[in-house]
Amino acid sequence: MTADRSTDGSTDSGASRDAGASRAADEAALARLLTSYAWCVDDKRWEDWEACFTPDAEVRMPFASHNGSAGLAEWGRAALAPFERTHHMSANIEVTVTGATAVGRSKFQAVHVPEASRPSEHFTEAGTYLWAFRRTPDGWRISRCEIETAWTAGRDTTGLAGGH
Repeated sequence: MTADRSTDGSTDSGASRDAGASRAADEAALARLLTSYAWCVDDKRWEDWEACFTPDAEVRMPFASHNGSAGLAEWGRAALAPFERTHHMSANIEVTVTGATAVGRSKFQAVHVPEASRPSEHFTEAGTYLWAFRRTPDGWRISRCEIETAWTAGRDTTGLAGGH
């Protein structure tokens, strides 16, 4: 294959451009998956949240762990039942794709409001998500999710942050 001259005068093979485009597409798909994960939790769409995971997924939260996607919707629903409102934000996403698998991390901040009529009385948790992903026939899915809590603010009466 001949090299193409780019606008800055350097050469770039079509193969490396294709690999770069594929990597960018995978990274964008993974970022969309993590965005969907957070929106599903906040919208209380638990079956859609469960669908973000592979059937053999491992989920490790400060308060408990769950293996497999079966029953994950009910597990998440029960964990966040004490809160009328939640607001999960995930940023600073880093992913490394290797074929049909990927690993990554992202920073998070999650606000938990027990009573929507009293939003100033809330509990906030922040830290790092550690991720593993697998490409499936239905697209990328989460195969492992682990939370490392860095700090909390407010009163956690539920133990959600594992005593932090």
